[in-house]
Amino acid sequence: MNALIYLLAAILCGVFAVRSRRSAPGEPGRRALAALAALASVTWAAFSLHLMPGMADLRLLYMAAGATLPLATLHLLQTHLGPATGAPDALAAARPAAVAIAALVLIDALTAEGGPGPAGGLLALLTLAGFALCLRALWRVHQESPHRVDRMRVRYLAGLLATAVGAHAAEQALRWLGPLPDGPWGPALQGTLPPLGAALGTFVIYVLSRIVAHSRLLDLTEIFARVATLTASALLWVAAAAALSAGADPLHGAFGLFLGSALFLGVHPELERRLDALIGAALNRRGRALTQTLSAIDRELARVISLSALDDTLLERLHASGRVPQCSLYLWDAGVFRLRLSRGTKVAALVSPITDATFARTLLGGPHVRAALTRNGGDEMTAQTLRTLDAMSADVCLPLRGAGRVLGWINIQHEAWSDGFSDREIRRLMETADRVAIVVENIGSVRALGEQRRLAMLGTMAAALAHEIRNPLAGIRGAAQVLDDPAEPEEPDTQREFLGVIVEEADRLNRVVSQFLDFARPLTLSCEPADPNAVIERTLTLAPEVTTELDRDLPLVPLDADRLRQILLNLIQNAHQANPPDGTITVRTGRGRLTGGEQALEIAVIDDGPGIAPDAQARLFEPFTTTRDDGTGLGLPISRRLAQAHGGELVVERAEGRGAMFVVRLPLSER
Repeated sequence: MNALIYLLAAILCGVFAVRSRRSAPGEPGRRALAALAALASVTWAAFSLHLMPGMADLRLLYMAAGATLPLATLHLLQTHLGPATGAPDALAAARPAAVAIAALVLIDALTAEGGPGPAGGLLALLTLAGFALCLRALWRVHQESPHRVDRMRVRYLAGLLATAVGAHAAEQALRWLGPLPDGPWGPALQGTLPPLGAALGTFVIYVLSRIVAHSRLLDLTEIFARVATLTASALLWVAAAAALSAGADPLHGAFGLFLGSALFLGVHPELERRLDALIGAALNRRGRALTQTLSAIDRELARVISLSALDDTLLERLHASGRVPQCSLYLWDAGVFRLRLSRGTKVAALVSPITDATFARTLLGGPHVRAALTRNGGDEMTAQTLRTLDAMSADVCLPLRGAGRVLGWINIQHEAWSDGFSDREIRRLMETADRVAIVVENIGSVRALGEQRRLAMLGTMAAALAHEIRNPLAGIRGAAQVLDDPAEPEEPDTQREFLGVIVEEADRLNRVVSQFLDFARPLTLSCEPADPNAVIERTLTLAPEVTTELDRDLPLVPLDADRLRQILLNLIQNAHQANPPDGTITVRTGRGRLTGGEQALEIAVIDDGPGIAPDAQARLFEPFTTTRDDGTGLGLPISRRLAQAHGGELVVERAEGRGAMFVVRLPLSER
């Protein structure tokens, strides 16, 4: 079984060698990694095969290839980490080392009988000395690194390499000191320990391949967490299989093993998820925190229908995760991609419009990652992409794609002290970005629907406005014609009457146009924390006959005092016109809740009129809907629009035992 594990390790290392060689043939780091992985593959394949009958001579190939591994490792470290290793040049030492290795292998082949001889032992000591030189080189890098996180990562790598070498040394020592072989697959040749050296050595080469691929030292906590999860899953499977097959005959043992395997495979997905959460929380807290943040964002995105809500749900939570010091959102807008939202501390002002069509087009193929672009760059397009990322202060650009086009993108920046985002984290970020793309399309659809409704309303309002303007114009024209008739000169009193008609109708016309403009023009609020009761009391100095029931425990509320006075005067004027001669008007304040459940300031204007019929309530807030001959039908729509601009609402309710009650609700919490 041990020999098969060595063979599996050889196959995996061979795969690493081929991948590294094919990915970037001309890159020195990839070539050095390919050489190391190939030597490891030859070493473990030769060891596994030399145990087979008639292939004992492959032991010499195993010894020669294994003794060369320290040189290949040192060459890779020097290629990737540079002169910081402080070690002698591995390539310069390769020729004399090769001569020494060949000589010792030849002596061992001529003198050893049935197992390794003194020359083989000396070769093993030289191999250990070579790996000690590699560890010393890593220690030099650790000492000279200015960043605490980089020093920690070097310690991880050095500890992993030392553990793998130590496991191999222990297996070799027990193999030499153990009993004589009892066959071609005996413990003296395979070793009395499990092949931890091969497993750890393969893991070291995998880690080195990731370091070379990312052109930087990696935070190994995520890799350790994943390996720990797989190890724990494997141990649980072994325990289940052993428990169900223990003490049984071969047939029942095989059946028990089958049942244990089926049971384990049935619960494995949920079990792996829980193990990954537990081990990730212990070994990879930052990665786990980011995963939890993205899961929370995904749950909330279904309820997002506005950019402001997207800002709170997406950018604010990403920034608060501790992994994203700055993030921004760019969306397509009038021929360019424009900065719409951003969160975080800005070192420099972010560029607002992006007109580079090539940048957006290349995002259709996937995210732009600065580390990958820097590693694989060289052409002008890559250089331009990096300049665009610099202008947006972005380390990762996640595309928002829909219907074969780019709707925009999310820029995220990683912490300066971190190693950036792993491939797994970027894939998880892209899953969230795909959901955000759907939300952006929905927001666009809602806006388009709102624009259609607004245009339809403007069409209705234009027809109503033409009608409202035509009536006073007809009155003005008729009065002017009477005054201008030379055949029938009018008396002074009659002239004054017709002139009064002209002035009255002109005032009415001015009022209609003014209110229409108030309704049509964009609203601008100047909100400041204010005492709503004080605003109401100052407003009611113009209407002393109104009674008040004010809650004196209200907090300060962010509002535009002038706009609130405009709402109150509109509502009080309507109440006056609906009231009987002996009726009263009451303004009441208190606490309430908005339709969505948020705590709100509540201002009610109550009259003693006949109330409002249910069929009239449905059209009450539509423009130009009025029950008075001299009304414009714009006062209530304007008042509701002002309330909504504050984030609140204006509704009409039936007052118990009285007439109508118009209620203004404004949010108490600052938006």
